[in-house]
Amino acid sequence: MATRQRPAVPAQSVRPAGGRGGPLPINNFRYTADEPAYLLADSQAGALVYHSSVAAAVRKLKPPLLIDVDDGGSGLAPTTAECYVKAIVEAEPAQRALRSGDDITLQYTGGTTGRPKGVVTKVAPPVTSLLRTGPAAGGLLASHHGRAGGAPGRGTGRRR
Repeated sequence: MATRQRPAVPAQSVRPAGGRGGPLPINNFRYTADEPAYLLADSQAGALVYHSSVAAAVRKLKPPLLIDVDDGGSGLAPTTAECYVKAIVEAEPAQRALRSGDDITLQYTGGTTGRPKGVVTKVAPPVTSLLRTGPAAGGLLASHHGRAGGAPGRGTGRRR
């Protein structure tokens, strides 16, 4: 999906449901014609959520499930694609999966020096960092345990 806020919804929804997910930049202008298909195969993606404005590129790909997000694009979604809004409304609620500090995510590089490369990272460190930054960013994120910073005794600005 293009760089917009909406990609965060499917990407962040995958983890609580027990899946592994991350953005696949299939519309990177540097990619050759075969690289988006390479990303799907290498990542073993079970689904691809994409904006309709890149539907022409998606038509050539063969993921198990396509979910089209209408962004006023061409409207040339593959006939096998599901509508994002319809998929959300009609889906059964997923059971929340138990998470661990060892959960991983897969992000892909831009492929500027050859094929795109998958980078495996643990989910916990960036999330913990984000929770610690939240109060400093205007308190937009709820603090954990009633303290700023996401962990007892950390990130409160007070010395022990």
